[in-house]
Amino acid sequence: MPRDVLLSAEGQEDLEQRITQSKGRVTHRFAGGLLIARFPDSARFQGLEAGLTSREFVGHKPANAKEKVLKLVAKAWAANINSGPDLAPTAEEGVAWTDQNFTAPAFNTGAFEAELSPLAPANNGAVALSTGTPTSRYMVGSIALGLVIVSGDKSALAFTDAEKEKIIEQVQRGANFLATAEPRAQVSFSYDIQDLQVTTAEGPYPNASNIYEQYEMGWRDAALSKLGYSPGRVGYRAYANALMADQGTKWGYVAFFTKYQLRHFAYAVDEKLVMNYANDNWGPDNIHRVFAHESCHIFGASDEYGSCVCGEIGGELNGPNKNCVNCQTTQVPCLMNANTLQFCKWTKKQIGWDASLFPAPPAPASAKSKPATKRSRSR
Repeated sequence: MPRDVLLSAEGQEDLEQRITQSKGRVTHRFAGGLLIARFPDSARFQGLEAGLTSREFVGHKPANAKEKVLKLVAKAWAANINSGPDLAPTAEEGVAWTDQNFTAPAFNTGAFEAELSPLAPANNGAVALSTGTPTSRYMVGSIALGLVIVSGDKSALAFTDAEKEKIIEQVQRGANFLATAEPRAQVSFSYDIQDLQVTTAEGPYPNASNIYEQYEMGWRDAALSKLGYSPGRVGYRAYANALMADQGTKWGYVAFFTKYQLRHFAYAVDEKLVMNYANDNWGPDNIHRVFAHESCHIFGASDEYGSCVCGEIGGELNGPNKNCVNCQTTQVPCLMNANTLQFCKWTKKQIGWDASLFPAPPAPASAKSKPATKRSRSR
């Protein structure tokens, strides 16, 4: 069974090279040199965990806000490992998104129409494909993820450290599935974790462009302002692009988590996804699957439940939605139709998991080569 390990690159400039030499692959990168790498059963990684490991850091008293985030990252991963092999499933594993006892994530249609305006062509004349944004055309290669946790100034809207840890734990778990489900895609996540507090009242907010913005724009724009960005899509699009430049990744998007009332508990549009911590009646322990589901929307996947259209084209490769519940064929388990960490071949096609887009396998690490350095925006 493959093993996922939290490591620290602090004082170990050649760590990524050593990971590659040990037949491992970095799947998550955090500020402060923290990495999560996946190793096959046969890998020999003894000694790679020297230095600042998750267990040592959990007991370390943070000296500043940056170290506090690092401690939350380490504690979150320790909680994931303690959950058991393969980050053990919850009781709701496999339940259909449309089960009568639960609420499905929002559809990426209808109310989003006002938000889904086409982007202007890039300077080189390239046209944005599949998702309507050039920052997430398909899920192959390196991805920058802005994880923005937004508290309000009232107790009901504020996150405790334990809840922040839960969010990071669940996002790690969902992203780990996306990073490891198809090794040929070489997916990895580089995180910018922002822990923010705003003083904005809850919605509905006036002059919103659609019903989702009525409950989002106030607290979201206040958070963007704290990060130095303009309000609205202009701001979170600029943030996603800045993350890609800072982290040196191919793609990027933003995930907002809050306790503010939303129009719907989870949805994705353009360069962002938005989730309420309560996660409706699925609960916080199932955030990872909803997060992964919404992330797949960001990269071109279609819903396979409700009013989905059989054969509808989606994604960079124009993959047909042949696992839609309204098709005549038998539906197979898939993240886009149920609360399960499984993919059908149709969703894989839509998010770009195809030989035509897979990168060449990485070359064996040279003993003299040095890994590229990544800048981080984490505060």
